[in-house]
Amino acid sequence: MEPVFRILGPLRLTGPAGQISLPAGRERVVVSQLILNANKVVSVERLADGVWNYHTPSTVRTQIQICISRLRRAFDEAGLSGRIVTSRPGYQLVADQDEVDLLVFEREVSAALRVIKQRSSPEATAEGVAIARRALGLFTGEPLADVGSEVVQSVARQLAQRRLHVLEVCLDAQLDLGQAADIIDELAGLVAEHPLHGRLRALNMKALQQLGRRADALTVYREALREYRDRLGLEPDPELRQLHETILHDMSFRGGKARDHEETRVRHASAAPHGALRRPKLGRELLPVLGSFHLDGRSEELCALREALRPSGAAGPGARRGLVSVSGPPGVGKTAFAVEAATRLAPDYPDGQLYHDMRRVDRTPVGPHAVLATFLRALGVPSSQVPPTLEERSAQYRELLRGRRVLVVLDNAQDRQILPFLTDGTDRAVILVTRVPWGTQPMAHRIRLGHLGTDASVSFLARLIGASRVSAESEEARRLADRCAGLPLALTALASRLNRRPQWPLARYVKDLKDDSVLLDQLSCGGFDVRGALLADYEDLRCAARLLLRRLTLWGERSFSSAVVDELLGCAPGVGMGLLDDLVERGLVDVRPDGDATESYRLVGLMRLLARERMLAQRDPTDEAAHMECLREALRTAMPGRAPSTPGLPDRQGWGTRSAGPIR
Repeated sequence: MEPVFRILGPLRLTGPAGQISLPAGRERVVVSQLILNANKVVSVERLADGVWNYHTPSTVRTQIQICISRLRRAFDEAGLSGRIVTSRPGYQLVADQDEVDLLVFEREVSAALRVIKQRSSPEATAEGVAIARRALGLFTGEPLADVGSEVVQSVARQLAQRRLHVLEVCLDAQLDLGQAADIIDELAGLVAEHPLHGRLRALNMKALQQLGRRADALTVYREALREYRDRLGLEPDPELRQLHETILHDMSFRGGKARDHEETRVRHASAAPHGALRRPKLGRELLPVLGSFHLDGRSEELCALREALRPSGAAGPGARRGLVSVSGPPGVGKTAFAVEAATRLAPDYPDGQLYHDMRRVDRTPVGPHAVLATFLRALGVPSSQVPPTLEERSAQYRELLRGRRVLVVLDNAQDRQILPFLTDGTDRAVILVTRVPWGTQPMAHRIRLGHLGTDASVSFLARLIGASRVSAESEEARRLADRCAGLPLALTALASRLNRRPQWPLARYVKDLKDDSVLLDQLSCGGFDVRGALLADYEDLRCAARLLLRRLTLWGERSFSSAVVDELLGCAPGVGMGLLDDLVERGLVDVRPDGDATESYRLVGLMRLLARERMLAQRDPTDEAAHMECLREALRTAMPGRAPSTPGLPDRQGWGTRSAGPIR
């Protein structure tokens, strides 16, 4: 069945009686927003923002009604009567899932990515790739390229990024399946189309390496080096630099090609006895380059980290000196903090620094076996002399670092991954960047990064957009900072948007960011994807924890007790506490002690908006009455004196109310 409503390319609407032809204008913008939110109510205000880019006239409701009337007439002529319905506070497009190409794409891709992520067998992975490839075929061009609206185009850019991400996952899986020859031409075309996309260049280099084309892989890196320096004034991504080092030291390729003179020379220079292996001269070669990050609001955490890593410092009760875990909620800047801290601590570790992301682009963990091979090559061990087993690699790694001052940063680390990297003595230090506090490794000194306060957020923003611009509109700057909920990732995305139009006043952006329903769209800019970071953390939760998070959005920003959680879930008293602990541990729910030795909780930050989106996207009308009854029962428990029909319940459509206040 061909989709009736197509937006993954030029806007195309086709009914039983033929294609609908719409002139370039307001109707195209309105219908695009309705399709993007199929089966959800879109308020008149949101439709107007898309048509007039937030500069709405006083006659907005009348003009939107005229647009809807014209669309309904066109739909009737094409045999699509009754598809646009009025539903307060706006309008809704009614469509089956198979009728909207975007809904089909998301359904197929979600299933495919789960299969690919599991990597249960080559056959299953290949089937997942095939499903994802079929879904990618729904794209017929740039999404909604023929719709002239900045609001619509901001969503279209998100769809294009989503397509590229799915394609990256497919290509990465195909490399694991040994299909480099099948995708090498496609990768070359993608790199030419996206010259600053580090992940695509890395995949291209890996494919060339897999085919034995070492010189071509190094050429791809040299081109990346030139592009990054000429256009951005930066070094390439850490993944590219690590891969470059791997290829330079790699003595054996799957393609089995003969080694050139340079490889032979490197092999002989490195093939010294074990005790004569070269001392690591690492510098920052393996650390990411994060030029825009600074440590405003993080001075206490930096002092705590420095103290924990000092040979004579206090590591805390039961903690192992030289091992620190850095955790916090998504977007809080854990990686950037760890890398910046490692850079500042470089004088204390003159023998070098090592960095590795312990998670792939598809969020599957990287095994310590592969990471140790990378580290050993960086320390001068030829590929031909890297031991085959994990135990042997770990032993050689520890021996090489004996008596040397080296700092290691393991990003996105999980408990079972890090044991092979721990060494004896106080000369080495390991910083673990984790999503949750290190619970099963009591030897790690824990540093928890929280949301920045308003003053620190404004200072962070001032460094990125200029202190003079902030001081000229100080109150507006504080409002913008508050809307970012103290997340450095959100502040950086906002700064990227602000720097595109330095002549525009900050007050204009305050208006753009006042609507909660589009705030996450506004905070995705310049490659900084706040929604993506939040969604990754959300999808890592247990199913029951995700359900609790969605239902807590019905509660709003009120404080609640653990008893309310049980009522929202409809479970026995105390059962929901374990799920609530999961959310607290990840920094998604704040916990505050009350005066009577009890605790109260609050769902705060931008995760509340993401969970709200997921609740609306997954809403089952047959279950909605049960959800609302759970909420009313929770209100009876929390406030016994209030009537069941509490006026504080959120509106049924959810997005009709704007909020210009801080996200806390």
